[in-house]
Amino acid sequence: MSVTQPQRAVERDLDAIFTVPRMQSVWKKTVRTGLRRQPLSDLHDFLDVHANLTSYLQALRTEVLSGQYRPQPPEVVLLEKRDGIPRRLCLPSPGDAILLQTLVSVLEAAIAASQPHPNAFYSQSHSGPSIEDVDGTFAYPWWILWPEFQRRIWHFAGTYEYVVVTDLANYFDCIPLGSLRNRIASFGAFNETGLNFLFYLLEAFVWRPFYMPLSGVGVPQLNFDAPRLLAHAYLFPIDNELQSITKGDFVRWMDDINCGVKSVDDARHLLRQLELALNSLGIRLNSAKTRILSAQQATEHFWIQENRTITVLTNICKMAHPGGRVWNALRTYVLKRYRRFRRAGRTGQWDKVCKRYFTLFGLLMDGHLERDVPELLADLPGLRGSICRYYSILGPSPRRLGHLEGFLRSGKCLDDASLFEVVRTFVAWKGQITGQRRARILSLAPLVAELGSERVGKSKMTVSGVASATWLLAKYGTEGELYRFQSSAATVWTRSAWAARQIAAGTPLLSSSDSSAIRDKIIGSGLTEALRVLASLDQLRSLLSVDRKMRSYLLRAASKGNPYPLQKVIIARVVLHSKIDRATRSKLRANLLSLVSDPCYVSLLRRRQ
Repeated sequence: MSVTQPQRAVERDLDAIFTVPRMQSVWKKTVRTGLRRQPLSDLHDFLDVHANLTSYLQALRTEVLSGQYRPQPPEVVLLEKRDGIPRRLCLPSPGDAILLQTLVSVLEAAIAASQPHPNAFYSQSHSGPSIEDVDGTFAYPWWILWPEFQRRIWHFAGTYEYVVVTDLANYFDCIPLGSLRNRIASFGAFNETGLNFLFYLLEAFVWRPFYMPLSGVGVPQLNFDAPRLLAHAYLFPIDNELQSITKGDFVRWMDDINCGVKSVDDARHLLRQLELALNSLGIRLNSAKTRILSAQQATEHFWIQENRTITVLTNICKMAHPGGRVWNALRTYVLKRYRRFRRAGRTGQWDKVCKRYFTLFGLLMDGHLERDVPELLADLPGLRGSICRYYSILGPSPRRLGHLEGFLRSGKCLDDASLFEVVRTFVAWKGQITGQRRARILSLAPLVAELGSERVGKSKMTVSGVASATWLLAKYGTEGELYRFQSSAATVWTRSAWAARQIAAGTPLLSSSDSSAIRDKIIGSGLTEALRVLASLDQLRSLLSVDRKMRSYLLRAASKGNPYPLQKVIIARVVLHSKIDRATRSKLRANLLSLVSDPCYVSLLRRRQ
């Protein structure tokens, strides 16, 4: 078949965008970290992509330029916001994530050049000062602190007696894609081909149930800067409006907006103008979260003095010697301060301050917050990640296990993210080969498999539940227990690219015959992500030597508070049973055992195949 002139033009346009060096940079700087920070972690750590990055990107590029590329359906997971109301997050395939982030990386410079005001930010990596930057150099009384806070955190030129606090209602879900396309086109960074490909990708990620037609509304939420940057750029007309009304004394963090005003009447005028401007873009203010605050009310809303105190205490904690006089005095004072905070009531940004207290008590290795955990786990979804990290740092105990087990059994674990946070904590704890705690955690695997949001067919199991239970059994289960579970859950994971990846990553923990049986089911499913993991494992088994890149990956010591990860233990086990010579194998095993203290992991690294 001959190639037409329009096809050549499209190929030429895409060729300039999707260069291998650019995609490599995007993977290393953004996408790999974003994938690792998703609500659900990958049991193979995306090594199938990273270890073969150049060839993977060349194949992806060829597929795009030939016109044969099709995005894979993303796994949609739920993250509870409050009272059971969830937010949908997409887990894209690595290739799809790379392509989207590459496109947006081309746009980034043009968007930055077109941004009308520097006080608008869109991500953690591109953000201004936060409340946590309130430090010990601030004056203490609120009436002195407030002007300094406005100047340092918000960069307001003046000092205002009132502040407007608001955000946008369901912002990402309400962005009209046609209007967004016009906005992106106005930056001039893309020709028609680039725009077509960008919105082809976005539409593939938009949640669409039961074959419903595309609504043309909504930007998918992924754990990368790409969709946030697009949504950020869509609000540039609002930045112009805010600049006109406030003379620049405003700050916007994505869809959260704070403005300084002189009076309540000025605040109402601003909100009216802002709502009208937003309506012209097809979006609106969130009236439930819109408030006009006096200086004292704003100080209380943002917990400025509490944040200042936590910052000072955290800095002291990082400098103090554990167990010393200063350390012990600090623990006493922090507990006293926290109890006063708890009595004050949940107002304003209470939950953000509470997160900081969990971080601080974790640094102090202090378990006094445990008594509050059951209530907070049940009532405040936004705190669950901080609580689980706190319990991961403190380590296992019957009480902590009871709290997490009680949450899983309570019927209040309604979302995929909360489920995996709890499982991640179990996996992070120092394990037992035998013992009551191991038995209790293993007994939760059937329950975990049935929690989560997406059930498949008539099965009671869910996609995220199966993936999470696989993690539990990979650490604590025997070969037979893991195999029996994988077999029983086959009707679920054979229909999910994400769950199938986890199953494939766990096959090195099975006996040879059981591993072959699961491999046959994976091959029969035809799910390319799981097949890629199997190919990656076969590649590791065929190693004749361990190169510097693989050695660095396996022998990088875990950071403080983060134990050596299960993913690397499984990968290391495969490498230790590869074709490398005996002397190299023995030295590698000894080096690994010097990094690993968990009895479960030591057993896996020592176990014969």
